[in-house]
Amino acid sequence: MNENPKTERAADDPEELRKDIAEKRRELGDTAAELAAKTDVKSQVKEKVDERKEAVRDAGQQAQETVTKQASRVDPRLLGAGVVVLLLLLVRRRRRR
Repeated sequence: MNENPKTERAADDPEELRKDIAEKRRELGDTAAELAAKTDVKSQVKEKVDERKEAVRDAGQQAQETVTKQASRVDPRLLGAGVVVLLLLLVRRRRRR
């Protein structure tokens, strides 16, 4: 007759049949929810935009930290020398006019 003993047992026991039906309904509901989520383009786009925003924020923070670290490494004497050279060049340029 039927080769699947589980099916035979389920057909004989109404309670097993009810459990089987309830499980199939849950599975079908889960599948329908997954399909609905896949077809909801608006929420998918919003999720991707949010992910990109977070990535840009992270990159900005990392860049800011890097700049801050690099700025703290500048020797004040070197910075002072650069300012002096710049001032001398500006004075020289004004004298030529």
